[in-house]
Amino acid sequence: SRTESCWHDFLSAFSLADEVFIGDIYAAGEAPIPGITSEKMAAELKHTNASYLPKSDLIGAKFAKHLSSGSVFI
Repeated sequence: SRTESCWHDFLSAFSLADEVFIGDIYAAGEAPIPGITSEKMAAELKHTNASYLPKSDLIGAKFAKHLSSGSVFI
């Protein structure tokens, strides 16, 4: 999968962000790949303020408290 092949690039891609939240990996019809998980990526990111955010109906409320005028949310 793309996540597996780009794993090491993803680990350093967010170095300039203030905060990084990693959501669940969308499988796009593929079977899950052992060892390739959002939780693992959040733990291995080269960032001091990264965390895994599991899928939830409350995800908008969780992000809202981290955003202010001028914030960029991707």
